Amino acid sequence: MNNTIRIMNILLLVSVLVNFISCQPMPKKPPILPLMDDIPFITCDVCKKAATVLFKTVRDKRKDVTPSKFGEEKIISIIEKSCDPESDEGSWIAKLDIVEDNDKLSIVSHSALGRCKEECKTISRACENSIGDIDTDIGEVLWQNNLKLSPFINKVCFELSDVCNKKKLKLKKGKRKDYKFIEMDDKEIEAMEQMKKMKGMPGMPGMEMYSREDMEAMREQMGMGGDQMPIQQEQEKEQVPPPEAFKTQLNFFDTVKLMGRDLLMKVKTYFGYNAKSEL
Repeated sequence: MNNTIRIMNILLLVSVLVNFISCQPMPKKPPILPLMDDIPFITCDVCKKAATVLFKTVRDKRKDVTPSKFGEEKIISIIEKSCDPESDEGSWIAKLDIVEDNDKLSIVSHSALGRCKEECKTISRACENSIGDIDTDIGEVLWQNNLKLSPFINKVCFELSDVCNKKKLKLKKGKRKDYKFIEMDDKEIEAMEQMKKMKGMPGMPGMEMYSREDMEAMREQMGMGGDQMPIQQEQEKEQVPPPEAFKTQLNFFDTVKLMGRDLLMKVKTYFGYNAKSEL
């Protein structure tokens, strides 16, 4: 009998939690915006890199797939995703860094993937600006398969698009803020791959990775931080790692666990539970 009551209480609490989550507006991570002032300085270089990646990707796909199964539609699908750093086709962007080089900005390639922050978003936008409107034209050229790499780059960035025909701008030295390239560790890459798989699943829209700093900001927005911290969180305060430990990116499972714990704390507090209450 006691077990039955306990189970019913648990089910009731779960039901309350689900309803609470569905009614509570969830705070969103502040968007990372591209550096719009950088785009005119890098668009031509980004176009050339995008064209190079597309040429090699399609060439490699042709080796793995029979020609009858690799038509123009498949090629255009690759092009459409090639400027999205969160897709497999656009992951090349997450390896790039923008650096100031005297009176110009240069694109530097790294061997590993980096966190997609301001400069990554900037390169993604420059990519969209250079090839986003000509994806069908690029697809046709790649499908015809008549050009080698160098003529293909010229065709894309000087003829189909005019981004490399424009006069080169000179950068005022020392006026630009630089953002450090931060390499992703194995756990971050694993979390990113998991979210890629879940991105298209029903009920899983807008999946994002959250750092410790992001999580703390969201908890503040939801009233779970500061002086109004729930009792159990106060008791666990001594166990919280120092701020230096918050600099690493959380993986997806840690994010879910932290959000679930904090929501449960708020529900308990709302209904008058304390740290010693039992079901």
